[in-house]
Amino acid sequence: VTDKSVLFNAQEEGNFLRMSGNPQLFDSLLEPVFVLNSDAKIIYCNETAALLTGQTPRKLMRSQPKLSEIFQFSEPIDG
Repeated sequence: VTDKSVLFNAQEEGNFLRMSGNPQLFDSLLEPVFVLNSDAKIIYCNETAALLTGQTPRKLMRSQPKLSEIFQFSEPIDG
């Protein structure tokens, strides 16, 4: 995960959809975007973020893995 990755914590997927209004807006960004729920599980990611994982956005959003299951961090992350 690069320092340019965007990590956004939403209480639940419904809140994210209401707050963002148009989640497809994130699809046009060249930077990776992961949206996490309160359990640090991925509820949304754009194509660039999915490329970092080697999986499709659809697979990540359906399986909702924890971010720490996908990436190794040098320090523990909250959640």
